[in-house]
Amino acid sequence: MARVPDSLRAHLLAPVHPGEPARVDRRGEAHNPICRDHVILYLQLDGARIEAAGFRATGCPAAMAYASAATEWLNGRELDSELATNLVAALTDDHGDPGAARRHALAMVERCVSLCVAKAARVESPRGG
Repeated sequence: MARVPDSLRAHLLAPVHPGEPARVDRRGEAHNPICRDHVILYLQLDGARIEAAGFRATGCPAAMAYASAATEWLNGRELDSELATNLVAALTDDHGDPGAARRHALAMVERCVSLCVAKAARVESPRGG
């Protein structure tokens, strides 16, 4: 298996923005049944601007690292139709091509962001542990 870049390893060792923000306005969730990865991305909005992002991820280290890196990049961005595409480009620029071993993790994070952008991803569920 290819070595995880140091920039992603840092997110694995010290994840940023784990858990839900104070208020969850949008939620996106993705599963990979083959390797049992599970990523949930939470967004707190101020209008169309992402005020806070958080995540929960289980499974392979790449899924956890990419989810953490995504929340760091998302904070302060505008919620728009290009957000998922721009996120993938930014994470690829910052951390290199994910390669075959980690491509599924980046795709799951992209799916979560796409769901958050979609109006149907709005949630009013109670916070739970």
